[in-house]
Formats: sequence, structure tokens, C-alpha cells
Amino acid sequence: MHPEFKFYLTGSRYFGVETKNSDWDFVVQDSKEVVAWLNSLGAEDHFDKTEYTKKAGAKPGYWHPTNRKFCPTRTVYQWQKDDVIVHINLAYNIERMLIIRDCLKATPPLLHGHTLAKKDHSARTRFWDSMNEILMKSVK
Repeated sequence: MHPEFKFYLTGSRYFGVETKNSDWDFVVQDSKEVVAWLNSLGAEDHFDKTEYTKKAGAKPGYWHPTNRKFCPTRTVYQWQKDDVIVHINLAYNIERMLIIRDCLKATPPLLHGHTLAKKDHSARTRFWDSMNEILMKSVK
């Protein structure tokens, strides 16, 4: 990882529900410098290629299955070498994103585990949307 940028683990590995085939998910504060560095590594803006984006017909800044008014992620980059896949979520506001991530980890596994949440993102999406809207009013 780049020494000037702080990358935070998220996704199945952060939530403790990874499998042997799980990818690596990280989140970082969005900036032109981060994007330039990711591009220099050969990472690609993966937003339009993600399954949840295709299914939702979503637009940048609205990466989940619902049309999100206050999405904390601008886009998702992907870097891959052989069978190692890394997704990097570029956050509009890293502090808000980490608070929501940590609150989600403290919820029942239904919201973040490999259970119903993998087939139906609606509960997890409602949680993210609600927490994000609350935090937008309190964390600037």
C-alpha cells in the first residue's frame, strides 16, 4: 500500500465471513492523488463492471441496489493479479464510511454475513442509507 494514503480493510474479511475465494476489499479517502496512484498500478475503475451496479442500473455515486441519495462511496477500483482480486472503495468521507462500517460489523450477521444479505441486500442497504443520512447531519 502507498505510504501517503490510509487504506482500511472492509468487506467479508473485515466482517470475519470470508471464504477461500474471497476478494480483498479496502476503503480509502477519494482524491485525485489516490486515483492517479491506483491507475499507475494498473487498477481500473470497476464501477460499471460490478454485479450490483449492473443489476441496479445505478449511476456513479449510487453503487448499491437502490438509488441512494447519500452514498458514501464515489466508485470502486479493482486491481487483479492471477487469482488475487482487490477492490478499493473510494469514499467521499472516510470518517463517515468507517463509522458506518464499524456499526454494521456490530449488527447481526444477517446484515453483513454470507446469509440472506448475500441474496437480498435490502436490509444492509437500508442500514447504510439510514446511518449515512444520520451521520451526514452530525459528522462534517
